[in-house]
Amino acid sequence: VYSVRASAGKGDGVFARRALMPDATVMTDSAVVIVHKRSVMVSEQDSNAVFDRLSQRDQKTFMKLHESARACNSKVCPTCRVVSESKNDHHQVHRIFKANAFASTDGQALFVCLDVLKINHSCRPNAESANDTSPHSMCIRATRPIGKGKEIFINYSPLIAMSTRARRQKWLKVYYGLDCCCVACGASSTNVALGDARRQIISVLSSNIEGHQPSDPSLFDRLMLQTAEDCSTLKGIPILPL
Repeated sequence: VYSVRASAGKGDGVFARRALMPDATVMTDSAVVIVHKRSVMVSEQDSNAVFDRLSQRDQKTFMKLHESARACNSKVCPTCRVVSESKNDHHQVHRIFKANAFASTDGQALFVCLDVLKINHSCRPNAESANDTSPHSMCIRATRPIGKGKEIFINYSPLIAMSTRARRQKWLKVYYGLDCCCVACGASSTNVALGDARRQIISVLSSNIEGHQPSDPSLFDRLMLQTAEDCSTLKGIPILPL
């Protein structure tokens, strides 16, 4: 269904080997690393214990994953109080785990799937991720028609999917080190303005249908790098991998 190959300006990417219709399954990826604890309870010892049980091949693949720019990115984590000295140390394993882990549906575990992490981000994706088929696996489904040979994208940050381009760019840069140049962010100024307005309208309407107030965008502005590097700040916020 898919192949992994170089994507211009993005490193590797995932591409459709045949035409896909909406709701078609792109991939189902089982976890290689699972920690059976809530996100804020996972310690460096927990992540390193499951890492040590991986095969050498999977360990090598794991260590090539990004460390992101979110919590535990710095050499000294304010909450963990751990100082790392070497390049490939236990704290680095923990940072990689936290940057790439999905949360289970019930929130009682964190897990890492290696193939899903090769899919690139777009603010106007053509696929979505879900872990409803199994507690510790991710299923990627097409959300719109995808032509043969076209790249497959998911949204890395559904929490800000309905935000303006400026806020999405800021969030993606701070938390993922990503300068987004997707079709939505790279559109003309007129289309960006139209897209911003549409997303905000959809946010309000969706919230009304679900019976709650729209999310306060200023919340995401407050969760910038210096604050987010303290793990306790992320308590209660869904874990979303890059």
